[in-house]
Amino acid sequence: MGLLDTIKEKLAPHGDKVGQGVDKAADMVDKKTGGKHGDKIDSAAEQAKGALGVPGEAQPPATPPATPEATPEAPPAGEAPPEQNPPA
Repeated sequence: MGLLDTIKEKLAPHGDKVGQGVDKAADMVDKKTGGKHGDKIDSAAEQAKGALGVPGEAQPPATPPATPEATPEAPPAGEAPPEQNPPA
C-alpha cells in the first residue's frame, strides 16, 4: 500500500471536510492572484479532490444520445431533402 492509498483511507470518512478545505485553499489562491487564473485554480482543485478520492462538484448529467425514433431519416445519397429541391 502506497502513501497516497494510506492518505485516501484516512481521509475517506471526512471527504466532505477535505473537499471544503481544498475549495477554501483554492479560493484563497484565487483571491491572492486577483482572479487572473480562476479557471486553472478550479481545475487544479478538482484534480486534487480526484487524487484524494473526494467527490467534486456535481456535474450535470450528460445529454443522452438521440434515439433512432427521434432522429429524422436522411435522404438517399445524392438527393436533397424535399424542402431543399429548387423549383423546376
